[in-house]
Amino acid sequence: MIKNVFFDFNGTILNDVNLCLDLLNELLKNQNHKTVDINKYKNIFCFPVKKYYIAAGVTFDTSDYEDIAHWFIKEYMRRYLDESSLYDGVFDTLGFLNNKGLNVYLLSASERNNLLSQLDYFKIKGFFKDVLGTSDVYAKSKSEIAEKYFLDNDIKVNETLFIGDTTHDDEIAKKLGCKSILLSIGHQSREVLLNTGSAIYDSFNELRENFDEIFN
Repeated sequence: MIKNVFFDFNGTILNDVNLCLDLLNELLKNQNHKTVDINKYKNIFCFPVKKYYIAAGVTFDTSDYEDIAHWFIKEYMRRYLDESSLYDGVFDTLGFLNNKGLNVYLLSASERNNLLSQLDYFKIKGFFKDVLGTSDVYAKSKSEIAEKYFLDNDIKVNETLFIGDTTHDDEIAKKLGCKSILLSIGHQSREVLLNTGSAIYDSFNELRENFDEIFN
């Protein structure tokens, strides 16, 4: 039986897909490269983020990745209040899981202080037993964070479910030996997610409706 649920944030709980696409295209325009549409974006997005930048056409001739990463997060944090929102059903689902007695965690590639600021703004921090983020803005793998947290807090993998919107979330779950389900509402297309072989759901309402199947 599942006792612990680890949610990804961006693209899973927070709908920031169009904002991230706009920022990518602004970067491409500044470098005089062709922009990408939403379909291409969802088919090339991946971790580490630098890899998907390259796939989109970003070059690092005049600016290195660290400079671009700092620019991106500065613009993102300036604009996310107006250009992102929680997905439908987030409040109901997090409250539902809390009421079921599950330990609900947040695991994100976002820098932790930025993440906490967003959770405060959207008034959902109280749903989470703990919030795990990175120590910088470079959006590297969450795997090491998860592994250390599991060891330090005696999290049992057979009692833990990962919920995310990318193949990276699925990879982390499988590496740890946990069950994983994916939401097709975020940064990667359903076609990309199908390659994982994990269960895919299209909304938070579906998660609640299929609670017994998913969590038992």
